[in-house]
This record gives sequence, C-alpha cells and structure tokens, in this order.
Amino acid sequence: MALPETVRVKISSEEGGYLSVTPVVVREIPLRELVVLMLEVAGRDAGRLHEILRRGTLVSGASRFRWDGWEASRGEVESLLDEFPKSDPSRGFAPERCTLAILRSASHQVAVPREDTLKRRMLRKNSFWDELLAVARAGPLHYLEFSHREKADVYRTSLSPQLAAGIAMSATLIASRSLRDQVRRRPLTHLDLYVPR
Repeated sequence: MALPETVRVKISSEEGGYLSVTPVVVREIPLRELVVLMLEVAGRDAGRLHEILRRGTLVSGASRFRWDGWEASRGEVESLLDEFPKSDPSRGFAPERCTLAILRSASHQVAVPREDTLKRRMLRKNSFWDELLAVARAGPLHYLEFSHREKADVYRTSLSPQLAAGIAMSATLIASRSLRDQVRRRPLTHLDLYVPR
C-alpha cells in the first residue's frame, strides 16, 4: 500500500487525570509532519518507524496521536526516511547562526531563545547570550544530533559546577524575570545549542 500524503489523526491529551475528560481533536495532518514527531521518538530506525505506522499510535510530549494504521513496505519507509536530514557530526558549530540554547539539569530544562537574551543591560558589555556562547567556546563542545522538531543541529557541552554557577550569576543580564528565575533555580549540568540548517 502506498504511503498517504495526509493522515486523519485523533489527538488527545496525555495529561488527563483519573476522572477528568480530555477533548479529542481530529485533524488531517501531512504525513511528513507526523513523521517528524515519530523521528523525535524513534530516531531514524526504519523498523521502529514501520511499527509505529502499522500500530497507528504515538505519544509525543503531552499528546497522544491515533490513526488507522497501515502496513508499509520496508522500502517505502526507508525512502520516506531519505527525505529527512540526517545527523552529521562533521558539521562545525556556527555561533552566528545559533538561535536557541537549552540549559539542562538532571530533571529540568530551560529554553533560552537568542532573541530573548541578546539585549544588553545598562552599563554591561555582554548580553546573557554572549555569556552562553563564551561557555560554548571554552568547550569542549561536541555534536549531539539533528533535531527534526527544531530543524537544527544540536551541540552540547557539559557544565562543571563552576561554569553552572557562572551562568546562574550571569542570569542577572536577562530582562525577563521569569526566565532569569528559571535559569537560577536548578543546578545546571549541560548546555545544548541549536543551529538551524
């Protein structure tokens, strides 16, 4: 059976409690959009992708996606995968094209968009974004993967307690109080930087 261009999908929340009722939304989703969600869960594993398509169910984030599954050939699944970018560790980090940083702790992550942290505070030479890039340059920074959801190559550096403390101190450069508090709240362990392709 040929792969469809669009898939009729029922989307429901996975956050419903014991007695709560969550609404179900039915949408026609382009197959490529659904595959991006699958790639975030299963990676580029053709066997797992084949199984998800056949089973017709996927949990991504706080949402459950359900559709009438179908049997696709292994060749069709592999051809479909060839349409999507692959991870490429030979790609060097390009700080001028970096648009997003994710600060990670053991159980939490804080998204730091470049445009929200580029503004310099009065009498300050650097912005918070400048401080994050300085940490990345100090390295070691290594290639992690290609994120299909963000359409970007991801680079990671581990944060020593000293670097994490420095980032927390630099949070005073962030204009948004909410973001500033999130950065300071948890002991940070990693910095991930996203460079769109």
